[in-house]
Amino acid sequence: MNDDNKIAQEDCHEDKLGSGVLTLTKKKIVFDKTHGRILDLSKKFGETLIDSKLDNVIKVWKEGILMKKICVQIKINDKIDTYKFGVFNNTKWLNILQKALNEQNQ
Repeated sequence: MNDDNKIAQEDCHEDKLGSGVLTLTKKKIVFDKTHGRILDLSKKFGETLIDSKLDNVIKVWKEGILMKKICVQIKINDKIDTYKFGVFNNTKWLNILQKALNEQNQ
């Protein structure tokens, strides 16, 4: 049995990175860049821009009323980056991220 099951996934837009797919598993958070063509309604995965263990997540919070975002601070080595993902339901994402982080820390 795979102990890194997918918990949530959503097409979204990150402020600096652009369009992509945000994925949360039991062990990590991943953001894959996507490229789409309106002409044939196709969407293709590009490179993985974020692939971080949940151990590296320092803080999560939500922002916005109209433009709902889930915000994640990630520390890799000595660098801290903040990412803001435009998602459909930022409260849902905040809850599942906090739950995954709590389970990771137990």
